Amino acid sequence: MVSRRELKQAARHKLRGHWGQAISLNIIQIILAIIASIGFAFIGGVIFGALIYLFFHPDLTSYHYNNLGFLSHNNIVAGFNNNILNFIITMLVEFVAVGALFTMLDWFRTDNANFSATRGMFSIYTKKYFLATLCLYLIMYIFLSLWSILLLFPAIIKHYSYAQTYFIYKDELNAHPDDRPSYLNCITQSRELMDGHKTQLFLLDLSFIGWGILGIITCGIACIWIIPYYKACQVNFYRSLRGEALT
Repeated sequence: MVSRRELKQAARHKLRGHWGQAISLNIIQIILAIIASIGFAFIGGVIFGALIYLFFHPDLTSYHYNNLGFLSHNNIVAGFNNNILNFIITMLVEFVAVGALFTMLDWFRTDNANFSATRGMFSIYTKKYFLATLCLYLIMYIFLSLWSILLLFPAIIKHYSYAQTYFIYKDELNAHPDDRPSYLNCITQSRELMDGHKTQLFLLDLSFIGWGILGIITCGIACIWIIPYYKACQVNFYRSLRGEALT
């Protein structure tokens, strides 16, 4: 397993001269990150303004919350429907992200950056990958939900244990195209592959916090480069686990 510095150096090396392709491949996540960053800035301003207002109008803190009707039947139904909608949207965006990762994995292995970014990001929405990715997503979601019942910390650990599941499925399918890999076996392989390396991936993620803050400060503009860079590091982390040369 190479160092975090080497992972990042290799990622920058692969992206050099091909930033346009990398940005195009991750454009949906970049747009969402820009929207989220603007939203964070706006919400932060609203909260700050509200706190200042309440400071000068303390009598407002005695407002009767039962008049808000938070627990009305209509609000509960609306909240349930919104949760389902958010779950579906999150899943579909996740599939686009996985498609981009798969395409970057092929690109980094072959050094061939001559691919269709649109086809790459939507590659999961094909007969080859869609059903499997859906099943893997749901299984991991259920597992992580069950772990989170215990405490948040075990769920975070398992999140990192399952981090390589999609990559493993892709490699297993390519190695045995006539024999669909077992979904549970892919998750198990990811757990085994990440044994002793979860902290390294966690620290890799942690090293991007500063970049994330920069993304928020710039209202998401910096995310145009940060997201492809981060994704490239994720791909290289998997390749390093597999013992592949990153050059």
